[in-house]
Amino acid sequence: MNNMKQLCFLFVPLFLTLSSCTKEMNPINCNDDQLKAYEGSYDVVMMDWVPEEGLTTTVDINNDGVASNDLVTELMGVHSYDNWKKTMLIPDSRGNGGRLCVYIPIMDYYKGNDGNLNYSGVCFPLISVKVKLSEDGSLSSERFERFEFPEENRIGLKTFGGVEITEALPGHITLHIDNYMVYDYVSRREIVGKMTVHMEKK
Repeated sequence: MNNMKQLCFLFVPLFLTLSSCTKEMNPINCNDDQLKAYEGSYDVVMMDWVPEEGLTTTVDINNDGVASNDLVTELMGVHSYDNWKKTMLIPDSRGNGGRLCVYIPIMDYYKGNDGNLNYSGVCFPLISVKVKLSEDGSLSSERFERFEFPEENRIGLKTFGGVEITEALPGHITLHIDNYMVYDYVSRREIVGKMTVHMEKK
């Protein structure tokens, strides 16, 4: 009987230790577990673009005669999807955040000597932003404003900016981009718009 009582006394504190992850006990391990759900590489699966006016507008940016407002569909016509760079979420050593290394395909338009807009391809410049894990397990990011390096005539890169996380669930991250420029072959004009980018963990 005494042995049974001793066993119960040993089991109860052990159960309490293992059954919950609270601020008082080990918040770093809690955060580590939550971040593991986000850690890894992500593919861009949808780029929902609308012009600054806010109305859903389809555009033809690959000049195939078919317009869409999902730029993934359009960009696949000019750059093989298999070669798109993957976004990476890398936790820091403290377990409450890390860095999101974002690779969004950007149309690299530039102005020629004649003043006309030309297209030189799709580029994937690194956008590195800090991410933070809140107490409720939600993920947020600092805001990326703009690139500092592009030459003046690289209009696509100079226009691009205003990137931050708007929603994150384990395995899925949603970004908002304030400025993303396209050239629409239907209307024959340059259009700046806003975009929601959906990325899924692979």
